[in-house]
Amino acid sequence: MLNPMDLGLGVRMLDGWDWLTPEDLKDAAVEIVSAREVNLRMKDAFYGREHLWRFDPQNGFALTTYVIIRDGIETMVLCKDFRSVDGVRLPYQIDIRRFTPEDGPVMQASYSVTKYELNSPENTAESFHITSPVKSGDRDGQK
Repeated sequence: MLNPMDLGLGVRMLDGWDWLTPEDLKDAAVEIVSAREVNLRMKDAFYGREHLWRFDPQNGFALTTYVIIRDGIETMVLCKDFRSVDGVRLPYQIDIRRFTPEDGPVMQASYSVTKYELNSPENTAESFHITSPVKSGDRDGQK
């Protein structure tokens, strides 16, 4: 899995190497569920997975949930603890869970953000890099 922050911020699809672009999402269906929920739904051509991004219009259209389903396996990214950073609502906690029909939860992880820095001259396409703490991608702590 790529960096969980990319998933929680909605900038990549699960297992996607490239940033999401408007072109990637042009055929996605938009569902206005309520005043607190707007969904973007699509199926990716490569893996045939269903993708659902859930946004909260009353929280600056912040991404609250990203769900990916393929062959009964569901991966869910839950964004929590939203705070304003330079006028943008961003999650300070991102939880990821993976479920299978046979085994139930098979993977759970939680990630916390200590600081966001927006509009910094140091944040360029060439220098952008998110690092994770040692062993953060290792489920059983063996690495």
